[in-house]
Parts: sequence; structure tokens; C-alpha cells
Amino acid sequence: MSPHRFALNSAVLAAAVLLLVTTGCSEESTPPKPGPSGGAGSSAPAAVPEEKGSAAPITLDVTADKTHAVQPGDEIRIELNLEGFVLDDSKIGAEAEPGAGHYHVYLGDPGGKPLLVSADASAVVKVPPDVNDGTHTLRVQLRSHDHSPLDPPVEAVVRLIIYRL
Repeated sequence: MSPHRFALNSAVLAAAVLLLVTTGCSEESTPPKPGPSGGAGSSAPAAVPEEKGSAAPITLDVTADKTHAVQPGDEIRIELNLEGFVLDDSKIGAEAEPGAGHYHVYLGDPGGKPLLVSADASAVVKVPPDVNDGTHTLRVQLRSHDHSPLDPPVEAVVRLIIYRL
């Protein structure tokens, strides 16, 4: 390589580095906003809503000991894992308090009489004997002491496959 070409390449490289350094330093940079799980650029599910008047987001996850080969009349044990909400069976039916209450369990959409009303983190739900075969949703919805749904609603679902022998 000729000395002239070497000097030209060096000058171009130095200018590029200088441009990168001054551009990066001269603009105010804002750190990326954390995603729902706290990490920048997170691809976690959407943020969980906060109940109006509550200080922290409420998270709810429900697991069931059986979801396939469920028969009408079977008992299913559910486990709730929640944060930002206190289950309190001593106040079911009392005046609503932000961040506290119980839950209702429905087969399908909320409405009508729930299969279970409880404030225990572990409970047994009995599948109705007259339920049709097929895929169903066991829906757990957090409620205030006065039985009103949280605003916005907080719920979790477990899919069940029900069939008769």
C-alpha cells in the first residue's frame, strides 16, 4: 500500500471514529424503558392492571392438578399464586378494600352462580355433573370483599378437557 493511500485510509477511519464518538456523546440519550417484566426490551406478557386505589400491580396465576380426562363430578385442586392482593375470608361480604378480597371460580364466562367462592390459596372445585363433553375454561376471578369484580378485572383461566366414560 502506498504511503498516500495509507494516510487517506487512516484519515477516513479517524473521521469515522470521531463522528461516532461525538454523535454518541453530544445527544442526550435516554435509557430504554423497562418492559413489563422489568428488563429493557422484554417480550413478557402485557403488564398486569392495577386495581383502582391499589398501590401495586396485581398478578394472578392458577394451576390445576388435572386438566385432561376430566369427568363430570370430578374434583380439581387449584392453587393460586398472586402478588399485590390479599386473600381474606374473614371479610367476605363486607365493604370493599383496595388490594384485598377473595375469588370466584366459574366454568366458562363469569355470570350466574360461581362453582366456588373462596379466599384460600388452595381449594377444590367440583365439576358439575351436567357439564357437556369438550373443552371448557375454569375461570378464577379476583373479587372485592363485597363480591364486585376488581376494576379492571383480574382473572386467570385453566383449560379443561371433559368427557364421559
